[in-house]
Amino acid sequence: MKAMQSTLRWQSVDPERNRYRFYSLSLSVDLWGETFLIQHWGRIGTKGQRKFVWLPTDELDKYVQQILRQRELHGYNQV
Repeated sequence: MKAMQSTLRWQSVDPERNRYRFYSLSLSVDLWGETFLIQHWGRIGTKGQRKFVWLPTDELDKYVQQILRQRELHGYNQV
């Protein structure tokens, strides 16, 4: 997988639409040395939801790139 910060964060704030959202991606390593992705999203000020994704490295890279495109298309700004 290409070099990536350990955590990437985005926010989407639009008071007119009552939209206050956050999204983050984190890479971590489990007890067996496998790299996995943690997706965390929700309304700002809440604990949100989490999803843990284990994929082979090349598939994980494609998965992350897809998420990056989706966040950009949905108006999220990196913080």
